[in-house]
Amino acid sequence: MEEKSLNFDLYKFYVEQAEKVSLKRADTNRYLLTVNTFLIGLFSISTNFEAFAKPLWNYLVPASGALICLTWYIMIKSYSNLNSAKFKVIHKMEESMEFRPFTMEWMFAAQGKGKAYKPISKVEPNIPLIFLALYVFAAIFAISSL
Repeated sequence: MEEKSLNFDLYKFYVEQAEKVSLKRADTNRYLLTVNTFLIGLFSISTNFEAFAKPLWNYLVPASGALICLTWYIMIKSYSNLNSAKFKVIHKMEESMEFRPFTMEWMFAAQGKGKAYKPISKVEPNIPLIFLALYVFAAIFAISSL
């Protein structure tokens, strides 16, 4: 009985750790969304006011934004891989349990391949790519306005 209790405590701890990774991922996304929104706004302001309309400035903002987007994309993929590994461990831990909530949920969600549920890890990487496209257009705009 004591071993069962210890295993369940370990399971609860591991589920909490998986949740913490998800929360950290959401915090990172929120922060980088804010940074990118600021940079797009800054670029917009810099191209509309004579005092800021410096060619170097108009290249620096899109270039730094593009680098941030590439880093953001890599971070999303890294968090996704870490979460996938954590949930594989959770599923393995559930093999010794009578009730397997995460295994059942994943089964009901058609392992992320159904029409009703798309894993966030498949949709989320589009956000930095959209911002990256904005930075490419911003750089083209800066070059064409020379």
